[in-house]
Amino acid sequence: MKKYSILLVILITNSFFGYSQLSLELDLSNAQKTIEVLKNKTFSESQTITLAQLGSSKALLKKLNTKDSTMIETIKKVQSGSGSLNTIEQKFQYNAIIKDLDRLSGFIKELQSNLGIIETKLKKSLQIFIPSNKHITIKIIGIVGGNSTGYTFGDGNTFHISLHHMNNDLDYFFMICKHELFHNLQAIWSQDEKIRNTLEKTKDSSPDYWTYFLFNALYLEGSATYLDDLKTIKETKANKSWLDRYKDNEKREKFIFWMFDRLMVDFQKSHSQKNVNNFYNTFFTTNIDEIGYYLGSAITTYILKNKPKTDLITYMKASPLLLVSDYINLSKNDDTAPYQFSEEFEKIVSQLSVKVNNMSN
Repeated sequence: MKKYSILLVILITNSFFGYSQLSLELDLSNAQKTIEVLKNKTFSESQTITLAQLGSSKALLKKLNTKDSTMIETIKKVQSGSGSLNTIEQKFQYNAIIKDLDRLSGFIKELQSNLGIIETKLKKSLQIFIPSNKHITIKIIGIVGGNSTGYTFGDGNTFHISLHHMNNDLDYFFMICKHELFHNLQAIWSQDEKIRNTLEKTKDSSPDYWTYFLFNALYLEGSATYLDDLKTIKETKANKSWLDRYKDNEKREKFIFWMFDRLMVDFQKSHSQKNVNNFYNTFFTTNIDEIGYYLGSAITTYILKNKPKTDLITYMKASPLLLVSDYINLSKNDDTAPYQFSEEFEKIVSQLSVKVNNMSN
């Protein structure tokens, strides 16, 4: 088996700690082949095509919303040093990666040597969220390329992590893995497929589907960020920008609540795809410091503090509207709450909750 296509399978079963129901696999095919291709002194079309056709590379192309021909052309430009990169080509970040290949290769070797320890830590930190009635295998795909640190596509068995963003920091790798692995577990617990399919049928005539989609993003990223527990993390070079975003968002907490409130109310009047994209990009990307991640974590923190018999699994099994509904009910007469949503916002949540509950029965 060629070294770049190694699928490193971690199957450490530790019955003493009760971790046997979760197995993790690490796929380094994209990372190793990308490094091999970029180390070539001249452009090799055949090797670059092989890289672009890897299943793990297809995930990167999907994330960047582009084609394998774009990846091939970008690598050709970077290796030859000729031609400026357009906006999409810049997102691969190959022009920076090619200068850092030795460090990346060293980090991958260190990662391979420490995978057993990392897997045990991940299982221990997420054990209470792992369903006990099924065996789960989740694949971690190590990617070299792209501007996202980690991502999933909504399924329960795969997540992707960009190794060139790890800065040789295994603790940061663990943090990103924990965040993304929790998203996989959220997908496994989720029971709302019927609701989403029903709402989707009216997405052109009603704002309900996209409203549900946005509240779902708030729940997904908010509860995962709550679990990150960023206030307790020691700052490093690798995680500094992540922690800086969190600190900045703390300072503008009330404004973030207010903006989500107002934009959600306005969204009901015009739910075009463009407005969906603008809303999502405002709150759930680094365009404005992932303010939706912070908002969702603030909501989760408040609920779990003020409703002690509730835990995250309650919300993992439920519609994402339950999280917001519980916050509204708890905060309505609490002057110490971070924010009290407007009546218009409450009405949106209440009416959609009734529809969703009827679909569930």
